Amino acid sequence: MDLFSGIGAFHLALRSFDYKCVLASDIDKYSCETYKTNFGIDSYKDVRKLEEKDIQDYDILCTWFPCQSFSVAGFRKGFEDKTRGTLFFEICRILKQKKPKYLLLENVKQLVKHNNEETYKIIIQSLKELGYIVPKEPLILSQTQFGIPQDRQRVFIPAIHKDYYNKKYIEIDIPQTDIYSILDKKLIKSII
Repeated sequence: MDLFSGIGAFHLALRSFDYKCVLASDIDKYSCETYKTNFGIDSYKDVRKLEEKDIQDYDILCTWFPCQSFSVAGFRKGFEDKTRGTLFFEICRILKQKKPKYLLLENVKQLVKHNNEETYKIIIQSLKELGYIVPKEPLILSQTQFGIPQDRQRVFIPAIHKDYYNKKYIEIDIPQTDIYSILDKKLIKSII
């Protein structure tokens, strides 16, 4: 399931592993048009109106919930922003209904520090209360770590339901990739 799906980056990534998307949801008209063109799925749905009966069973929930309320570029109202800041709790509502095996949340790096780290603590505690195991430390990644020449740090929160994982924390080893090992060094020299 792909919540706050945008144009479908998570869908594209998981499709490469032969996963099928059972539901996508976004309210941006143009993102939804692109999503439908790319994947043949109508994603124009308000997450607040999704009900359990409308959702097939699924194994993985992917979501990049709106970041404007937590970003240094926004007003930083966090959960006080009743329009976008509370949408994380819609994710929790959906998790409680279906209890998928896996969860992947993504947001701006600032989410970890927002409101003296209280926002992140609430998110992690909420996931734990729903039965999910998460990494011990925030997982902050940038495209540069994977050989892509753009530095846009994001926080990822992978989670596994406790019924499918018997450790206290998720342990993730992220390989550090040097961009020079991926791109043709001659091309880089010609650019520089």
